[in-house]
Amino acid sequence: MKRMIWILPLVFAVAACEPVKEGASEAVNAPTDYIGANVRAKQQAEVTTAVSQVNNAIRMFQAGEGRLPRNIGELVTEGYLPAVPTLPKGASYNYNPQTGQLSIDGY
Repeated sequence: MKRMIWILPLVFAVAACEPVKEGASEAVNAPTDYIGANVRAKQQAEVTTAVSQVNNAIRMFQAGEGRLPRNIGELVTEGYLPAVPTLPKGASYNYNPQTGQLSIDGY
């Protein structure tokens, strides 16, 4: 019996030191990774939709006014957009009034 008491702590110590099996950490992080991927997908969809709306308004403005808008805000003041679409936190519009090119910074 004394021998059994001495062996049990040794068995637990060896079992605790066993290396983590490959893939175990991925299984633990899977729910967090899934949620993060959903958030990124939603943000990407918001950016894509916003860029599409603003680009369409720029083209409509150019066709209606015969020139490119001076800035994105002019699309709202002239009635080509009800409001500038919001972007995810940290992202901002970059509009070149000479070329009409629109890009997103910080995303």
